[in-house]
Amino acid sequence: MPKRKSATRLDKINQGRNSSMGDSGDWVITCFLGVIVGYAVYHLGGHHPKAELTQSWLLGGLLVLHGVLMMRRPDDSRQIHGTGLLFLPFLCYAGLRTVFQSPMPWRGWEEFLVLCQGWVVFWLALHHLRNRKQVLLLIALVSLSGLMAFLAACYQHVENPQWLPMGRTQKSYFGRASGTFGAPTHFGAFMGLLSTLLLFTAASNRFSSTGRLLCGFAGLIFGAGLVASGSRGGWIGMFAALLCFPYFLSPKWLYRLAGWAVTALMTTVLAVVLYHQVDLVQGRIDQLIENRGEPTRKWMWQTGWDIFMDHPLFGSGTASYQLLFERYRAPEAQISPIYVHNDYLNTLSDLGLLGFLLFFGPCAWILGKGWSAWKRKPFKAVIRRGRRKRSITPFSKMILGGLLVTFVGFSLHLFVDFHLEIPALLFMTALYLGLMVISSSGRRWKGIVLRGPLVPALWLALCLTGGGLLALRGTSTFMAATRYLEGEDMRENYLEEFSKYQKDRAFVETMVQRYEEAVRWEPMHGWAWSDLSLVSIQSYYLNPKNSREIGKKATIYAEKAIAISDQQWAPHSYLGIASQMEGKPRHEVEKHFQEAIRLAPTKVAAWNYYADFLSRESTRSEEAMKAVEQALKLDPTSKNAIVLKKKLLVPKN
Repeated sequence: MPKRKSATRLDKINQGRNSSMGDSGDWVITCFLGVIVGYAVYHLGGHHPKAELTQSWLLGGLLVLHGVLMMRRPDDSRQIHGTGLLFLPFLCYAGLRTVFQSPMPWRGWEEFLVLCQGWVVFWLALHHLRNRKQVLLLIALVSLSGLMAFLAACYQHVENPQWLPMGRTQKSYFGRASGTFGAPTHFGAFMGLLSTLLLFTAASNRFSSTGRLLCGFAGLIFGAGLVASGSRGGWIGMFAALLCFPYFLSPKWLYRLAGWAVTALMTTVLAVVLYHQVDLVQGRIDQLIENRGEPTRKWMWQTGWDIFMDHPLFGSGTASYQLLFERYRAPEAQISPIYVHNDYLNTLSDLGLLGFLLFFGPCAWILGKGWSAWKRKPFKAVIRRGRRKRSITPFSKMILGGLLVTFVGFSLHLFVDFHLEIPALLFMTALYLGLMVISSSGRRWKGIVLRGPLVPALWLALCLTGGGLLALRGTSTFMAATRYLEGEDMRENYLEEFSKYQKDRAFVETMVQRYEEAVRWEPMHGWAWSDLSLVSIQSYYLNPKNSREIGKKATIYAEKAIAISDQQWAPHSYLGIASQMEGKPRHEVEKHFQEAIRLAPTKVAAWNYYADFLSRESTRSEEAMKAVEQALKLDPTSKNAIVLKKKLLVPKN
């Protein structure tokens, strides 16, 4: 019986040796994977529509190139790694939920396309990282990305604390390193992913003394970046990872126990020194003790859990948390989070238990296979160089150990933040999972062989279709998001400097144009329709005599927003204002404000809009005062509520 064809992995023999194009193509894809991670890292972690658009095109193109390389290979070496199919059920499920149930389809498509990008990275890593040199090159490239982010953090600290890439400015987190991410927690997570792996490599007996010193030095630099980020979750994760080092570095329990004791002592001493010498560390720990934890995260977690309990099996829909938070949150939680700040709970809230199992189940399976493979491999292997023999750690053993301890720390960090929603961190996770799979597959892995005269053309057609859909659908989705953000930035300036811009026709018209472009790119962008209604209402100041026509236009926009998602509170309030401008009956107008309050009972703005409506009728001033008091109870600093209350307290002649 003939043996099944298999392919070499991570050894001196290259699988692509029979195809020069395949060999060079693997190197090209390896380099581009590193470049894509670096691009995402520099562009705010890739969590910006402009960056996500470019990433869609790059990864779509790489998927097509992958199809070409597979088509050119001989039948006996054209095979796919079955592990790459593990996440397809999750992607299909998430895609169906986005199309048929997401209460925020515009945001749902953004998140779904980023997940597709992450899967493409995982798939490409499985099929094109074929030897040790390529693995080391990829690690070097992502380490250079980490160095770039670290140097950016140094520049912020020394020169310009407000600097961010893509023309953005830092408006918060001063005193904490955020690098090119713009958010210290995500910067800290990236530093932790690099630091843990490099420090483990330095501690392993694999490379020369020079190589280990270089890895150790880079690991310490990234560790310093993690400390400077002020990410307490990252600190805890790093501490847990370091405690795992002795187990993965020595087979003898005596050495492991000694290693745990030394590691615990050194990390404790380091923590004490940092606490007393670094104001950032002292401030972050004192704040944690003073607040008895993280109060804002408790509110977000409780809301996420409540949403999950109301939709336990299938969740509330892709990207629904931000919208439903307004209905579920506690009155004292006057915050507007986008995610739960807990990746596990975020998945449960949006996609339910089924989505959680479909995503984290394959992740756990891969980690389990990596753990089993690590246990099977020897701690030392004797190699001969000339007449000399040397006992070193096998390459795959070192990589598996480093990845396992890295995932220990990262998985703990996921409990307190939403790192998998950030493309750069999702890509790093995908690469690390891919490295774990190919490192645990042994010197030779058995794939699904693709034979037949039509298979190459069919495979290329599938890659062309997948890459094209990723690029083209990403263009409409992310271009709409870009235009929406541009309009939102202008609207924030408009509200902050109202007296300056209220009669600036060019400014208002440009703002309206941005929202109109957004809905042209993505007609299902509910927020763009909603905000288009608001800026249309605000254009009243340009032409006060034309209020009825303005009201009609704003009504159309608000109704379109509600038709897309009737769970949004804002367009109901805008519809109420627009109906007032049209001169509709008051009882008909009032129901729109009441619906907004029903959808967001603890939203200050919803109560302010309703109070303003009631204040316009002299016989309902008492009801207006109650609405204002409710707004002030929720937020005593609300400027609009304070002004309206003063107005109501003034005696009317």
